[in-house]
Amino acid sequence: MKNLQLAELPKEISYTGEFLSCTEWADKLGENYLIISQSPVHKEVLPESTPISSKELYARHYIKDGEHYSILWQLYDFLKDGYCGMFSVDYLCEPYVNDFDRDGICETWLVYQLGCRSDFSGPNLTMKIIMHSGNKKYAIRGERDMLFPQSYGISPELGKFQMDDNYRTLPESVRNFGIALWHKFQVEDLKYLME
Repeated sequence: MKNLQLAELPKEISYTGEFLSCTEWADKLGENYLIISQSPVHKEVLPESTPISSKELYARHYIKDGEHYSILWQLYDFLKDGYCGMFSVDYLCEPYVNDFDRDGICETWLVYQLGCRSDFSGPNLTMKIIMHSGNKKYAIRGERDMLFPQSYGISPELGKFQMDDNYRTLPESVRNFGIALWHKFQVEDLKYLME
């Protein structure tokens, strides 16, 4: 498995928006390419003078079979909202790729947040973990917890999250990795906003 730079992408594959990363690996499906990208934040003012911000996140998984590239799955998510000073639609890390169930087909994990708020009082940002095994999609969704500097040393709550019905059918090793990912990213440290 390796990360490709933009200049290294095969010319047969494409993406939407601003390129963020491409992960390449091989498994039973063949040669795999997972590209994540995003749009810039779009700002517009409606006729009623209401400011609206929007941003999109994209992911595209390609499979190479011989000289042919095909799309296995695509992800598109977005937020469009107004009345907020803090607008966040971001991947929280590069994709994780592993094969915990040892079936020869790698699981891919995307972790991102969506949210809009006027100040530090909330609401909490939505967090999603989207996993694919082959073309099957599984998800954990919930909210991130906010951690203020004055709260350091106090254990945060475990974060409210919900596994979808598909996710609950996964082998325990795969389910547990997703839950560990949730706990890794569940806390939004607000120290940087207070400086």
